[in-house]
Amino acid sequence: MPRDGRFKTGQVCPASGVYGFAGHVDASVTDEPTPAEREIPLAPRGKRANQVRPGNSVVRGCERFPPLRSTGTAVWWVLRSFA
Repeated sequence: MPRDGRFKTGQVCPASGVYGFAGHVDASVTDEPTPAEREIPLAPRGKRANQVRPGNSVVRGCERFPPLRSTGTAVWWVLRSFA
């Protein structure tokens, strides 16, 4: 895990869990995520092909941290809980 606990869009997911939005990589971007984008389930590749949680994003393949779906911007993610 990184020292500050954050993962950037495009990095490989290291552990199964629920990850939460922790800010934009470009600090000048002020767009807020939609409620469904605030937390997303992820797992290392091959562990869970499709994980769906009510009200949250669907992440297929689960190998890399995604950008915000609504804006396409790179963001930071933090692990909220292990799955």
